[in-house]
Amino acid sequence: MLKIDHLLICIDAPEKMAKILTDFGLIEGESNSHFGQGTSNRRFYFNNIYLELLYLDDPEAAQSPLTKPIKIFQRFLPKTTNISPFAVCFYADNQIKNNDKFDINKFKNWSYKPKYLPSPLKIDILEAPISEPMYFFLDFISSDSRKKHKKFKHKTGFKNVTNIKYHTPHHHLDSDIKTYISEHNLLEYIANDTHIFHLEFDAGAQGKTHDFRPDLPLIFSW
Repeated sequence: MLKIDHLLICIDAPEKMAKILTDFGLIEGESNSHFGQGTSNRRFYFNNIYLELLYLDDPEAAQSPLTKPIKIFQRFLPKTTNISPFAVCFYADNQIKNNDKFDINKFKNWSYKPKYLPSPLKIDILEAPISEPMYFFLDFISSDSRKKHKKFKHKTGFKNVTNIKYHTPHHHLDSDIKTYISEHNLLEYIANDTHIFHLEFDAGAQGKTHDFRPDLPLIFSW
């Protein structure tokens, strides 16, 4: 079965944006740079997924012939309803033994081989318009490789992301991959004027909400 590894938000002012989340009570994980892609990140880990703040550090590399097809540079342009500032990374749960195993070849996709990944590793890009998040799949991620997530003990007490609402002007299920994502409760698509990720933690047991707008297109409920 397909599962979410991490959610990605394209931002500017990374120091400011990361501080907003640490001031809120999150503990920041390690960051890294994507050699040849022109981007770097700041990361915040929860037990089952992590949140990545992605920013440009080399605009020229982000528009190179290798990177240009993933259209990441456009997601940093001034925000419009026609460009989603998000991406969603998926992996397959290898412990699933039934017919619900994910077969990426049922969906339109192509392989991206960035310089920062050693051969033969690749990123499978699931075709979608730029008005949607960039959906991509990593076949080298396993449940075991994600155990490090649980070492982060946030001051807020957050553990698991239990629901993800994607508020978007383009909420209609108009592609096979979007329909699959919705039917398997990976993302809940909600009609909205702008693009927002709304993350629920630990089944929203405390009944609290925090809206990070206008700085980040992000809402937390817990």
